[in-house]
Amino acid sequence: RALHATVLGDIGRLDEAEKENAYVKKLGQESDDPNLRIRACLAPAVFASEVLQDQEKAKPLYEDCARRNPTDLVTLNHIAGFFDKIGEPERATEMVRASLESAPENLALHGALADRLKAAGDVDGAEEVLKKAADSFGSAQAWLALANFYRSVRRPQDALAAMDKVRELSGGGNEDVRFTYADILLDLRELDRAKE
Repeated sequence: RALHATVLGDIGRLDEAEKENAYVKKLGQESDDPNLRIRACLAPAVFASEVLQDQEKAKPLYEDCARRNPTDLVTLNHIAGFFDKIGEPERATEMVRASLESAPENLALHGALADRLKAAGDVDGAEEVLKKAADSFGSAQAWLALANFYRSVRRPQDALAAMDKVRELSGGGNEDVRFTYADILLDLRELDRAKE
């Protein structure tokens, strides 16, 4: 049905395509497959935004998907992209923040919020989100996210400290952890330690 809706749009039968996309959403809502529900929910919103170029029509459709799938990263990424495109990035960031508040146990949502804050120029806010996650989760993965953040903002000394924590929590780490550690040493121009 999704392919049928796409073909109808491609040949210019837009009213029929819109109805078919709405039907795809209905089928998705009745599905037991959560991934299908998410993709189906987005179909009418994407159609309204990208094919009809009607952002006012697309907006409530995206917001409905956000309500139905508040912690799903695929949905959030689509919605964030939409709000960024229409010049409302703050709305997208608030949706990601609300998602994180409803599912603080989801480490990926911490990363998503930090990415949005950093992209908006709020580096301190992004750091705070990732530091809280690292302290709260106490996992190598959470500390690695913080280390990668520090590298991205050119704070290699802080990145090295975070990587020390990653190594401690992961029993020395795998090859990827060791390569990242060596890369940070290179950032610091500690060539002998990096070589070792």
